[in-house]
Amino acid sequence: MFHKSFDVVTFGSGAVDIFIHGSIPEMNKNLVLPIGSKNTIHDIQYHVGGGGINSAVAFARFGYKTGFMGKIGRDYFGKKILKCIHKEKILFLGEKSNEESGVSLII
Repeated sequence: MFHKSFDVVTFGSGAVDIFIHGSIPEMNKNLVLPIGSKNTIHDIQYHVGGGGINSAVAFARFGYKTGFMGKIGRDYFGKKILKCIHKEKILFLGEKSNEESGVSLII
């Protein structure tokens, strides 16, 4: 039986946060997006996040041998999540699902 020891294993969510910067009108510190309106986007940034991933990255950067236990999709965003945790030297211990990965949109 294969056994691997870890200093830390995190449990939780993994997601991709999409940050959109553009010329979206505001009124009283609220965004005004009329239905069907078209707004110019100046910049889009993708960042991997979620409580489980963020914790795992922090521990790995402190030099701890880290694993992540969570569920991610077999989609485009799931691939981005796996690429990120591999780059951070975190071992994925979770489940790949046929459901879509978590995504949030920040405007």
